[in-house]
Amino acid sequence: MADYPFYAGMTDDSNGDFAITSAGKIAFASIPEGSTTNDIFLLDETGARRLTSDPLDDTSPALSPNWDKIAFSSNRDGNFEIYIMNADGTSSRRLTSNSAEDEDPIWAPNGARIAFTSRRDGNYEIYVMNGDGTNPQRLTVDSSEDKYPAWSPDGAKIAFASARDGNYEIYVMNSDGTDQRRLTRSPEFDLEPAWSPDGAKIAFASKRDGNYEIYIMNADGTSQRRFTNNPPDDRHPTWSSDGLKMAFYSKQGAYFDVFAIDLDGSRLRNITNTNAADWEPNWSPRRRLALDRPGLDPNRLKKKIIKRD
Repeated sequence: MADYPFYAGMTDDSNGDFAITSAGKIAFASIPEGSTTNDIFLLDETGARRLTSDPLDDTSPALSPNWDKIAFSSNRDGNFEIYIMNADGTSSRRLTSNSAEDEDPIWAPNGARIAFTSRRDGNYEIYVMNGDGTNPQRLTVDSSEDKYPAWSPDGAKIAFASARDGNYEIYVMNSDGTDQRRLTRSPEFDLEPAWSPDGAKIAFASKRDGNYEIYIMNADGTSQRRFTNNPPDDRHPTWSSDGLKMAFYSKQGAYFDVFAIDLDGSRLRNITNTNAADWEPNWSPRRRLALDRPGLDPNRLKKKIIKRD
């Protein structure tokens, strides 16, 4: 039985209902009602299922290309480290072990490696490691913070946000860390890049027009345009695997919720809509074939979001 069965049976039809079955699964972090810490949930055709239940925070979930694993960040062992578990929440294990934070994991499209953010060398930088946690390698070396890595669908590039030029902007580099290039130039923060499934576009959150909204640009940084236009902040974009929808989190009511919207800007709908803080959605990537070998504390959540900026 799903924890939040109100999702069950939804269909994507002329009435504008939302069908998770046609576009994969969405993992997200939530502070469930009655709790003060984040746990990981998975939304599929049966509803939203709670996967972790820990007295400390589990955040930043990322589904693997085969949909069989979820990487996430947790401070359950004292500070934030990278963990993985089966997609049903079983067999959780720790991949990193450092005195500094390891956060924001994201799988390579072939499922072999995980990119993540770490402060192990003094400030936030982008690292990659094998999917089992071995062979960690630092990709960025800068005196300012580099965060929010995102693999291109072909695995050749990684987009990320960096404050190296005065404020956070979107950059891209080869997956081995070479050829780091700036894509955006904004007087305000640009964060949380996400590649479209065909690799042609990058969505990101930007505060350039006064509050955080979702923007879309070509993968080379051209044709930047505002995609959402809501009074509250819209953050953490993630594309559906068919490329026809996007999800993000926003506080358009009493709580943060995960919203989905069609790529033509129509049919915005709240797909969590709980008395909880639902955020950091990660829509499952295009599935790789085998042949391809609770009680919301607003002050606490606000502090955590500012910290992650």
